[in-house]
Amino acid sequence: MKRGFTLVELLATIVILAIVSLITIPIITGVINKTRLNSLKSSAYGLLEASNLYIAQYNPDSTIRFDIDNNKVISNDTTHLLKYKGSIKEGTVILSNKGKVTVCITDGKNSAYKNYNENKVTLVEENKCYIPDNTSIVYLDNGATITELSNQELTERVIELASKVEALENSNNEKTTKINALEQQVETLESDNEALKQSVGNINTSLNTINNRIATNTTNITSLTNTVSNIGTYVYKEYNTTVSTSHTSFNVVNLKNILSNGTWIVMVTFTDAGGKADVLIGGYPTLGFISSSEHELYPKGYTTGINYTIPYIGSEDRIISFHVGALYNNESTTVTTRVMAYRIK
Repeated sequence: MKRGFTLVELLATIVILAIVSLITIPIITGVINKTRLNSLKSSAYGLLEASNLYIAQYNPDSTIRFDIDNNKVISNDTTHLLKYKGSIKEGTVILSNKGKVTVCITDGKNSAYKNYNENKVTLVEENKCYIPDNTSIVYLDNGATITELSNQELTERVIELASKVEALENSNNEKTTKINALEQQVETLESDNEALKQSVGNINTSLNTINNRIATNTTNITSLTNTVSNIGTYVYKEYNTTVSTSHTSFNVVNLKNILSNGTWIVMVTFTDAGGKADVLIGGYPTLGFISSSEHELYPKGYTTGINYTIPYIGSEDRIISFHVGALYNNESTTVTTRVMAYRIK
């Protein structure tokens, strides 16, 4: 008959197994975690090596971002994809145009990273790391940066920012100068505009004065034209007077009735066609047009050969007359009076 394990022996065995488990399980877990970390680190270095080869081969002229999701590479560079060895659950690679590489990968429990300004890969017990868009700095899952910039990098950043600030200030100064110049130009234009308005007002006044003068000159020209058109006007009149008595004066014509307003040169001749009368011209100044001292006697049968020329201004009463002294045998005769006038003004 076989004897089984006693309760004490079973309990002792269980205790021994529990002690062994307490000793071995942490060791095994640590080995597993270490292996996983080393694998993650190796994957990070492999990704870093592949990135350096990519830069050496394609020499990108701009920053390229590669995102990895379950070994699938997604990139903004569709021409060349990043090729690497190993298995990566999630990660990001940034390749700058200066040959700098930033790597960040995770297996869901731990993360491996290398910033662009570092030379080695660092492991952290964070279930996730990431690189925000438009940056080259690795962030932890809680949003904090994994590494801080060195003093030299901070100095470079400060110098760079100071240079940008100075450039902005210079740009603002240039813009301020341009604005001041434009304001000065606007002020000058406004002043010129006021002066131009004043000039336009003066020009309008001058134009009105000129227009008034033109209107006056037009009136004067019209009047002068009318006057000029009348200058050179010639008037010829002939009057026959029957003479049957001697010692008689005869009024022929009043110049006012045949000449218009103006200045005229008037020539008068008398002719006794029958040759029977002694014609005395101008013997009676109240009727004639010359003084009594200027009278002349033309014996019978003579035709006057003298033209009496007088100035005459229109609208004056000026009567042309002659006087008969004696008649030959008291026979009647005809005296012809010719009036010729030429306007000079």
